[in-house]
Parts: sequence; C-alpha cells; structure tokens
Amino acid sequence: SASALMGLRQAAADGGNLFITTAQGVQKSIDGGANYTSFNGSGAGALPNIDRLNSATFEAAGGFVYVATQDPAMSFQTSVYRSPATTANWTDVTPSGLTSFGPLISAGSNLCLLAQNNGVQFSNDDGDTWARATNTNGNFSFIGKSPDGASVYIAAGTLRRSTNQCAAFTQVAGNGLTPE
Repeated sequence: SASALMGLRQAAADGGNLFITTAQGVQKSIDGGANYTSFNGSGAGALPNIDRLNSATFEAAGGFVYVATQDPAMSFQTSVYRSPATTANWTDVTPSGLTSFGPLISAGSNLCLLAQNNGVQFSNDDGDTWARATNTNGNFSFIGKSPDGASVYIAAGTLRRSTNQCAAFTQVAGNGLTPE
C-alpha cells in the first residue's frame, strides 16, 4: 500500500521478496511492491527499537534480512539483527565488542559491514561470527561493489579493493583519486 511507503528509507530484495525500512520499521512485499505487511516480528523474535533503525545497515541476501537499530537506553549503541526472509523472527548478530556501524552489503556468500573505527567486518556464516578483514584498520566512509559483483571497494582517503568477498583488501595504486 502507499501508506507503507511513507517515510521510506531503504529497500533491499532477496528472491521474490522486497523489504523496505520506514518510520514503522521493516515492511515486506511479496508482490513486487504493490502491497506491504509489517516485518517487525512479535514476542521474543520482535525487532527492538523500530523507531531507531540505522537504514545504512540494511541488506537482504541468502534468505535473510539484516538491519541495525540503536538503543537509547544504551547510549544509542547499535546492534545488528537478522531474520529469515520467510517470517519475521529477529536475532541479534552484532559483532562482539563493536557498537557503531555503517553500511552492510553482501558479497558472494559473505556479508561485509563497515564498523566505525574498526575497519570492515566480514561474515561467511550469515552473521553468526564476524572477523576483521585484512588491511582494513581505521574508519572507512564508503563501501560498494563493482557492477559484476566480483570486487568490493572501500575508501577513506585511499581506495582499497577486495576480490575475495571482503576477507582481505589491497590498496588500488594509481587510481587518480585524491583526498579532499
């Protein structure tokens, strides 16, 4: 419905499912966006703090949906949650010891997450475990994929590329980019 699109922040698709984040939390469409239903869950599997979604940390891949929320009771600490794409049942999959995140993308079978001041975290098991990607110390402001999906790029003054689904990055030499 059109009301589901009020406050649209982000969209992600996986298979025949379209997911969006709005002021009302996560919404799901199974008919190409003609109709939406709430995908916030209930009870123990409910997505907490739906009014505090971190829209940059939102992805649908491999049969799961991922989103981050901020908890005002915990100094706005950010947590990452995962739900099966079939039914809303959210589980906390936050990388241990980290509290602030940027964009989350899928790269092949891995997830790649920008972690503020902690480089790029990657998971090869749908977010159950996370590790820091090689050569990603620091704080990066951009993450994106090549059009064919074979490479992932991160940037913060220099451009780095991963050709192994975010496990390691190398600096791209002579790229013509200069920091502002």
